[in-house]
Amino acid sequence: MESRPDEDWSVSRCPGEGGYALLLDYGDAREDLRLVHPSGRTSDLALGRIAAGAFNALGERAEWRGLKTRSAFVPSAMTVRSRIVTNPERPEAPTAVLVVVDLVRGCVAAQVSPGPAQNDQARAIADNIGSRPCRNA
Repeated sequence: MESRPDEDWSVSRCPGEGGYALLLDYGDAREDLRLVHPSGRTSDLALGRIAAGAFNALGERAEWRGLKTRSAFVPSAMTVRSRIVTNPERPEAPTAVLVVVDLVRGCVAAQVSPGPAQNDQARAIADNIGSRPCRNA
C-alpha cells in the first residue's frame, strides 16, 4: 500500500485471478480501480464516471468470471460492487450497483442497478461479456 499520513489518499494492490491484479485508488472518500493485465498493461476503469463524482466505496471482493479448464481458470470478466452516495443528505444509505468489467478489453461493460435479481443479471452479462460494448471507451 502506498499513502501519506498527512494526505487523504492511498493506492493498494490486490491480487486477482489468471495473472490479473487490481489497484485500488482511494482519495477524498472516493474509490476507483485500475486493472493490471497479465502483460503488465494497466487499464483505468474510471469508476468515478459511474458514480458521477459522488462519494463511493467499493465492495470487499471482486467476483471473477470465466472458463475453468483442467489446468487453469481463465477469467474474462469480473464484477465489483460500488456503493454510491446518491443523496448527500443521506450518506448512510448509498445505492449499491454492480459494475461488470471486461478483462480482455480492460473496460466497464455494464452497470447493474439494485433489484431482486441484481447478482444474477451481473453474472449473465459477465458470462456473455464479448457481446457488450465498453461504456467508458
